[in-house]
Amino acid sequence: MRNVLAVLLLALAAAASAAPPAQPSPAAAPQQVTAEQILVFLNRTVGWYQRIDGQTDLVDQPTDILFLNDNRQLARQVVTLSFEAAKAEAQWIAAQAVVTANPQDPRQQRLAKRASSAADLLRREQARLAELQRQLAAATPADRPRLEAAVAEAQSRVGMATVRNEAFTGIVGFVNETGGNGGGSDLASQINALEQTVTTTPAPTPVPAAAKKAPPSSVVGLIADLIHLNQKDNNLITAMRAADILQRDARALMAPITGQLQQSRQRTDALLNAPESSDPAELMRRKTELDALSARFRSLTAAMLPLAKRRILLDAYKANVGRWRESVADQSHDDFRRLTFRGVFLGILLLIVIAIAVAWRRITFRYVADSKRRHHFLLIRRIVLLILTAGILTA
Repeated sequence: MRNVLAVLLLALAAAASAAPPAQPSPAAAPQQVTAEQILVFLNRTVGWYQRIDGQTDLVDQPTDILFLNDNRQLARQVVTLSFEAAKAEAQWIAAQAVVTANPQDPRQQRLAKRASSAADLLRREQARLAELQRQLAAATPADRPRLEAAVAEAQSRVGMATVRNEAFTGIVGFVNETGGNGGGSDLASQINALEQTVTTTPAPTPVPAAAKKAPPSSVVGLIADLIHLNQKDNNLITAMRAADILQRDARALMAPITGQLQQSRQRTDALLNAPESSDPAELMRRKTELDALSARFRSLTAAMLPLAKRRILLDAYKANVGRWRESVADQSHDDFRRLTFRGVFLGILLLIVIAIAVAWRRITFRYVADSKRRHHFLLIRRIVLLILTAGILTA
């Protein structure tokens, strides 16, 4: 029996040594952002922005006006950054779709590269124009003519870059539609149409400051105010949850970009750490690949940076709503404290009224012998008690 076991163990050991080592599974390719995901992201953002005006119904204190105006300003910036990121994503999808359609076609590769270069040029010219306009706003009278001419020239450059970008975007979109890869042009047009619903709406004017609302003095008024403040707090909690949903959508949109950025960074590190080569063909190949990685990195960061800024603004929005909730909690605490003190005071008054009623009844039965007069005194007692009780409760 021992010999049989020894033979079996030797056979298993030989099989294990002869088996090839398990190969690690290759890393999964980063997921691509889809047009549907971008449109859902924008639709939720626009819907959230349009619901911000509903917070006007919550304003009944001067501090509420400050919180509301801050929320409106932050929401406007969030929407602007969301469309900026969506446009960069659409351009990236369009460029990638051309390469994916036929990665071996040199014409399509050149088209994708030119489309990416045109988009990058437009971003640079827009940044240059914004910088010149900022300098013009703070310029001295002596420098204004030069800066005005520079701004006019920069506006023309932005116009030309816009025309080039739209031309390449249209060509890329047509290739996508004919190649069955998506509809980057259609996505860009849908983004622009959705943006029109926001940009055509004038920016909300700041709500003017109002006089402070006087706190209620009666028990009924204090109870009604506590109910109102509780509803107000629930609405603010809903606003914070809506911001959480927007941040969750942004994380879902950033995950594929982060994966592609990591992939590009790893490939760039591999090229930069590659051993020195004296082969001109190899050096030219590395240069071409590094240029392509640089263009890809710029396109991805053009979408990543607005989303990162958007996340910071949403954090600021949630912090502002949190401070608003703290203000509401302070008002609720003050109302509850006043209601408690008033309830104790009214309870004492009611006990005094009850004591008067009991004493009145006993005196009536002791000193009034006539039943008819006794009935009149008791009726007067009941009327007086009702008047005193109503006065105490409504005071």
